[in-house]
Formats: sequence, C-alpha cells, structure tokens
Amino acid sequence: MRLRVKLQPGYHVNSHKPSDEFLIPLALSWEGPLEAVATRFPEPKQERYGFADHPLSVFTGDFEIGVRFRAPGGKEGREAAMRGKLRYQACTDKLCLPPKTVDVRFTVKFQ
Repeated sequence: MRLRVKLQPGYHVNSHKPSDEFLIPLALSWEGPLEAVATRFPEPKQERYGFADHPLSVFTGDFEIGVRFRAPGGKEGREAAMRGKLRYQACTDKLCLPPKTVDVRFTVKFQ
C-alpha cells in the first residue's frame, strides 16, 4: 500500500528519524486485521533553516510512504477495515504549527 502525502509549498515535516530528539517525528501506526511488517519512508532531505544551527532531516513537497502488510489466515471472502494514524508537525522556516494526527483508512478484501 502507498500512502501519498502532499505538503503545501513552503512547509516541511520532520522525517521519521528527526535530527534532534526534541523534534516531533513523522509517524504512522495501524489498527486492524492486517499486520504492518514493513514501512518504507522516502529518503529525507537535509535542509537548513534559520532557527537551527545544523541541517534538519525533513520531508517537503509531495512524497509517498510505502507499507507492506501481512494478512492472517482463515479470513477468505471477508472484508475488513484498516485504520491508521499519521502524526506530524508542519513547519515553515519561521514557525511550527501544533502537532496533528490525521486518520488514514482503507478497506481490504481477503481472497
């Protein structure tokens, strides 16, 4: 599954592995019948901003997060809903908005 993320021009989010421990990382979590076995984030950019004395590990623009799931056995012919949460903090070079969590949902049919 690919989750497409679109940021407004001029905004960035910290990567899933931010440069400093106090920065809020981009995080994706799941609930539902499937097990998330691998999450692939894009390669973060190292960007400089006036408020930091070193480059920050960030995502900008449009990007995709890839997730590989494992389905449990014995569910053939059924549909189930997956519910996810994407947590992030959007910032510009001058300010950071409060952290936000958005719902991510999709339905899967077991074959």
